[in-house]
Amino acid sequence: MIEQPLASRDKIVQKLKLLFVPFVIVAAVFIFTYTFLHWQFYLVHPSDIREEIIDMWVPLILPWVPVLIWLRRRIILLEVQSKKDNLAFLLHMIAAFTISISTIIAQKYIETASGKLTNLESIADINSVEATRYYSIKNHYADKYNICFKNTAVVSGKHKTTLTYHIYIACPLYDAQPANSYSVSPQSDDSTEVTEIIIPADSVKKNYTLVIGNPADTTEEIHADIFKPGTTLPKAWLCFEYKKAIDNKLSKTEKHNQWMTFYTDTYKDFYERNADSFVYTERLGNNDKRDRYKEAISNCNVPVKTENAIILTSNNEPFDERNGSKLGWIFGSLAIGAALFLLLILIRRFDEEKLKRFLKEW
Repeated sequence: MIEQPLASRDKIVQKLKLLFVPFVIVAAVFIFTYTFLHWQFYLVHPSDIREEIIDMWVPLILPWVPVLIWLRRRIILLEVQSKKDNLAFLLHMIAAFTISISTIIAQKYIETASGKLTNLESIADINSVEATRYYSIKNHYADKYNICFKNTAVVSGKHKTTLTYHIYIACPLYDAQPANSYSVSPQSDDSTEVTEIIIPADSVKKNYTLVIGNPADTTEEIHADIFKPGTTLPKAWLCFEYKKAIDNKLSKTEKHNQWMTFYTDTYKDFYERNADSFVYTERLGNNDKRDRYKEAISNCNVPVKTENAIILTSNNEPFDERNGSKLGWIFGSLAIGAALFLLLILIRRFDEEKLKRFLKEW
């Protein structure tokens, strides 16, 4: 039953005391505890656990434990089930989902906020200092004309309605341009349309196209022998990601045309940008994006294992702004979920028999 508008103040206070305040306490304790453990056992002392597990999957699942242990017996004090709805399930969902979203945002915040910035004179110094999340580099050269790349196509959505193209580009990062590096320029015409980027025939045994026409055809992806014997290997890689989402219901011809336009625009933008123009770099951890860049590097037949490759992404915003609005969204998402939870418990009456038994036991 719906609570009458003139419900006594005592009932409202009782709902706040028995349901709302415990929800806020459970949420706050969970978010703080999980974030502290993440910082202490994963960020301070890094492990091999995937970032996606720590940042998303555990926060999505684990909040159900405190919700079912500490909130379930309080939620069912309300008249929560009828022929038309099941408010108990909805309240459980709101409580768990609110804690999950706030916790996920909190993990992103603690990762950026606790990340240390190391100042390097040159990229060659990166292995002589303690590994940190961020680096500012004084002397560097991103060799964007000898790149490695990886193309992927991912289908997503509840009914597989979205097709997203990705191009992952890895640039060798040096202190300065190596004397034995190849200098390659993209072929283009007066209309600035980029066609294919090719390594000169005199530098390798065969011309290797660095862009393929089918993003899903990873088995036929071309390997470019950029790193020939005697070539200076980079200390790190500066990496870039481009992506475009389209309707997966398009015909094969339309999808192919979308892909061709996307990769042409991608490489046009990439070669027009100044890859060495950045404020600081971020070192990628053990996550899916780093895996894609490692696959890109493998496509260049680099004569070293990519497992320990140092993969960096560039950032052009001031370092002090790296957290963005994450902190505000932690409290904002918690406040939105708490307000919805409060509204739903206020409009339902208590089940008086269950309430009496609970108060007697409590």
